[in-house]
Amino acid sequence: MSFSRFLVPFLSTALLAVGCSTSQSMNDSSFADEPTTPTMRHSLRDLVRFDSNKMMKLVDAEMNMRETDEDAFLRDATMVLTQTVLVQPSFTEREVALRELKAKLDPEDYIFILQKASDNLISLIKNSPAPSDQATALVGLKNLVIEAKTLNREELKATIQKIADAHIQVSKAAQRYADEPMLQLVSPSSEAELALAMH
Repeated sequence: MSFSRFLVPFLSTALLAVGCSTSQSMNDSSFADEPTTPTMRHSLRDLVRFDSNKMMKLVDAEMNMRETDEDAFLRDATMVLTQTVLVQPSFTEREVALRELKAKLDPEDYIFILQKASDNLISLIKNSPAPSDQATALVGLKNLVIEAKTLNREELKATIQKIADAHIQVSKAAQRYADEPMLQLVSPSSEAELALAMH
């Protein structure tokens, strides 16, 4: 299956809905001047309250196992991985959700959607003006680097390199949003550079 046939619509649709632009996204002043609508399915502040049982139920509820079209099924799986599983900041709860999702997928399909999730999260960080989106996506992309490093698959090295090359920084607005659940955000690019240095 080629990447060109696999289009995940949630980013373009949601970001057009809030009318944001790349130039606005990384400018902290735009957060104060413009009301924003979060596009992420779950926010960081909600996720910190979800236990393992809740995460399992979310994965089960959000995955349409009756979908017979392969592309549509993988789009759903990418959405769940991007917006529900990887963005869970707590290790135990995230691992439970990852196991639940992986059990529903072919191992090679999981590698494929992990690569797509990386593109989606990078796009969210760069384009969404909502601090909640940025903070949640930053956590998700950092966790994706950790997952890719753990899997140690050759095809995921390019994904880690892409994240490192993106030179993503934590904006002040995103960190302010993360302060309420007392989370210190980490640059996914820095995490990726560390992962590459270890290999």
